[in-house]
Amino acid sequence: MLRNYLIIAWRNLWNNKVFSLINIVGLAVAMAACLLIYVYISHEKSYDNFHEHDDNIYRLVYSATIEGEKKPPQSKVAPFAGEYLLSNFPEIESYTRVNYEGRTAITRYTSDEDYESFHEDKVFMPIHRSWRCFPMSF
Repeated sequence: MLRNYLIIAWRNLWNNKVFSLINIVGLAVAMAACLLIYVYISHEKSYDNFHEHDDNIYRLVYSATIEGEKKPPQSKVAPFAGEYLLSNFPEIESYTRVNYEGRTAITRYTSDEDYESFHEDKVFMPIHRSWRCFPMSF
């Protein structure tokens, strides 16, 4: 019975080559698109999941409209925003500020006299309270 179904399917594919090719290519493209969307979404959902309290970590962004032109959202906010939000919203337990340093020299001292130094691009440095927000062990 299954053999008969396979023979009929093969004959239909062979007799309608263009139609079959369009359907098979369309199915392959749709499956590839679904796979790419799944990989993208799973990567986005896994971002920063290594933190202990990742469900309670938020990023404050600022968006503005200046002279009728909508500007893209930025993570730059006033320095006092964290302290203001901490004192006025009891739900907020702690905050930290992050500063973009750009290209920075990193130095590691191996002993009192010897050290290794190199430059690193795109360095972000926490300003204060970072260990309360991002507890990590080394």
